[in-house]
Amino acid sequence: MKKKIFIFALCGFLILSLTGCDNSTNNSNQSGGKSANNFDANKIEKNISISDETIAPDNTLVTIIKNGNDETVNIEVEAIFYDANGNPLGSDSAYLSIYNKQEMACAFYNIPSGYSDYEINIKANKNFYTNYSNKINVTSNDTGEQIVVQVVNNSDKDIESVDLVAVFYKDGKIVGYDIAYENELRSGVTSTSNIYYPYDANYEDVSFDNYKVYVSAYSYNY
Repeated sequence: MKKKIFIFALCGFLILSLTGCDNSTNNSNQSGGKSANNFDANKIEKNISISDETIAPDNTLVTIIKNGNDETVNIEVEAIFYDANGNPLGSDSAYLSIYNKQEMACAFYNIPSGYSDYEINIKANKNFYTNYSNKINVTSNDTGEQIVVQVVNNSDKDIESVDLVAVFYKDGKIVGYDIAYENELRSGVTSTSNIYYPYDANYEDVSFDNYKVYVSAYSYNY
């Protein structure tokens, strides 16, 4: 499948979502970002890359994005789908916050039937969130029926939202994606969430041999 990646600037409000980490995150600088007055979308976008992407068996486009910047970045990721003649068939968007030098995962569910190609646009937004992902400890356990994820808020602040994502792999290739949410995670508190195994477009189980958990923890800058 032919892929096109376009990166351009958009300064606007962030709506949030995910940032990457495996079992724990350990970066410094809690806010992870510079003042909005120093926002430079072009500079930020030069250090953002797509490290992996695929159409999973459940017909979702799963994308892993790496932040190479020394600050938190907040981006809109848009997937646009085309038919064989290059006519647009539809689009889907994800809004993401990723901590310094980390990865994140997102998925696009609204994939039109009969598409032939797609492109991914990445637009940098100003930072209107405080990202606490470096203050979150994440552990996970594969029970044989689901992935159970525990999150500890090690910061001295209550965190408004925590997004947890599991990306599943088979022979090094992405085969699935699932997400869970935690709201109002208080300082020092541990929360537990269930993430379910992947399935295909017919809701049949998809086998996997590995998975990775990503986390985004943030509060809005009122």
